[in-house]
Amino acid sequence: FDTATGIGTYSSTALTSALSRYLQYRAILSSPDTGVSSQLASAVVNYVSNQPPNAPTISAPTNGAADVIFNPVITLSSTDGQNDYIQYKIQLATDTGFTQNLQTFEQSVSQTGWSGQNTQGNTAYTSGSTATYTLQTALTPGTVYYLRAYAIDPGGAIDVTYSSASSTISFTVVALTAPIADPATAVNPTSFTVNWQAVTAAA
Repeated sequence: FDTATGIGTYSSTALTSALSRYLQYRAILSSPDTGVSSQLASAVVNYVSNQPPNAPTISAPTNGAADVIFNPVITLSSTDGQNDYIQYKIQLATDTGFTQNLQTFEQSVSQTGWSGQNTQGNTAYTSGSTATYTLQTALTPGTVYYLRAYAIDPGGAIDVTYSSASSTISFTVVALTAPIADPATAVNPTSFTVNWQAVTAAA
């Protein structure tokens, strides 16, 4: 701020919420000339608020997918209008209301299971890039699951909030069937070899 001309700017990055803010300013006369009164010619206030990212799009699994593996790989992406970096939160449940067997995988809490991070020391994703999360615990065979996701831009100046939810998708985990026995081999009086047909997706 130039005290001689009275022209200058002041900026602050300390605002951390969406609460209403009020600005007060005044002009102070620094001249010894008592015949001159201080006056403020003009003041301009510029306020830029942070906007959350767009709702994510889930690309895998596809909606209605069947025979999904027990530890599915989830891919999703979002864009941010201010080009801030993005992190995600995934919710998985066995009902559309996301109240039954709810699991939440929040990247800002743990990076475990996430891959493909490409910014912020490999802890986040650039706007528009694809995020990948691999479930760390096997899902229940033959069960229908519902999946939704949110995006957040932690690097936004203020008003950092999650986006609206993605569209909810559903998928069915592959079911295990009973194995079919084949005739025993290497049969002798004290031992034999048991044989059966492999079951799809069985470990």
